[in-house]
Amino acid sequence: MKGLKILLVLIFVIGFGLVAAAFTMGLDFDKITDFINDDEAYGEEIIYDTTEVLDTINIKVDTRHVTFETHTGSNIRVRYHAHEDKDTWTITEAEGTLSIEQDEKPYWLIVWPKLTTRTLKTLYVSLPESASFDFNIETGTGDISFEMDQINTHGDLFVDSGTGNLNIENLDLNQLNISLSTGSVSLVNLNIVHDLVADTNTGDINLTTVTAASVELDSNTGEIDIEELSADSLFASCDTGRIAIESSIILGEIIIDSSTGSIEINSTTADGFDINSSTGDVSISVASLELYRLDLKTDVGVVRVDGINQGTTHITTTGSILIKVRVSTGTISITE
Repeated sequence: MKGLKILLVLIFVIGFGLVAAAFTMGLDFDKITDFINDDEAYGEEIIYDTTEVLDTINIKVDTRHVTFETHTGSNIRVRYHAHEDKDTWTITEAEGTLSIEQDEKPYWLIVWPKLTTRTLKTLYVSLPESASFDFNIETGTGDISFEMDQINTHGDLFVDSGTGNLNIENLDLNQLNISLSTGSVSLVNLNIVHDLVADTNTGDINLTTVTAASVELDSNTGEIDIEELSADSLFASCDTGRIAIESSIILGEIIIDSSTGSIEINSTTADGFDINSSTGDVSISVASLELYRLDLKTDVGVVRVDGINQGTTHITTTGSILIKVRVSTGTISITE
């Protein structure tokens, strides 16, 4: 351990000396900036305007952010920048489908990473204001933004992303299916006729003012926050992270499964609650306790109903709506 400390001190001293020598000899910051900046390799913006009648948009990009916009034209306009060495772009129109694909040539040698302005690494897709499309979007690394200023109506939206965040706002959709490896999901002001499914390995899931038939949310590591959700049923699962539901109306049952993290439900109605938590407190606030039949049990912790300690188990036989909670380690609290 002592030898390692000496080595680290030597590395620091040598590095400091090299930096000092560079300043003494006249360090050129402009050259350093040019060395780490890759903007010049992207050239001018490329614009592609569709000419066919289309109803489906397929996008598959390795290293691009994807941003959707609207415009007053009748065609779809695609804008992007291509890297002179690394990129291969393919855009086709066939059988009612617009396909956009970007492949980036891998580098197997160790090279100094270069920085690029975000707009140069963004694919912009401008949609006609009055048209409706189905979407299949697949990205390797990059954020996806489908944030409209006013409500837009489309069909099915399928998203599969490796690394990057997804933001969707002001859309009416037939169905929405989301799969992210690393990244957070934000859904705001959506009306979905059928199902909403969102799955992320690492990242938060946030829903605000969303209507759907069945809703299924799954996050391995990350929080799930729901506010003003209207749905026929809700299933939420989280391995590590908090689950919070606020001001929502679920016609059927709410099913929640959590490994590590608190569960909070406030001002929310449902036909039943089935909640399981390994480690974490469960807190549910209801309008009137008389409406609910309680089946509450914690292995390590206490059960409190309206502030009164009920021990580790509490069961009631009256009430038409069942609240069933099972916790291994944590406190269960039911209040009105």
